[in-house]
Amino acid sequence: MANLSNINGKFVVEQTTGYVGVGTTDPNFLIEAAGVNSEIALNSTSGSIYRIRSTSGDSFMITKNGVGDRLVIDSSGNSTFAGNITATSVLASGFMEIRSDTASLYFENAANNNYYRLKR
Repeated sequence: MANLSNINGKFVVEQTTGYVGVGTTDPNFLIEAAGVNSEIALNSTSGSIYRIRSTSGDSFMITKNGVGDRLVIDSSGNSTFAGNITATSVLASGFMEIRSDTASLYFENAANNNYYRLKR
């Protein structure tokens, strides 16, 4: 199989590093997509399409099936989530969940069945 080195400055595989560049002729990462608004689409066999993109305004977004942004990190580092956020701790055998549908923050300790909820 032949090594790819440069296809019209749009796709590059660095032969010494193995780095892949899309939209750049000099990639500095394993996979680098460069452009004013860069985007990578991850298509699963179930039909879900996750898009990971950055914008010229220095924001980072993750979208599922083109229906709103699930995660946005703006240029100041502020984050916005759509949906619920769950953090599980194996050591405490519990979880913390932030629910957007009820505007609530839940804490659970499964070891003693304690549940706590903060709601606005």
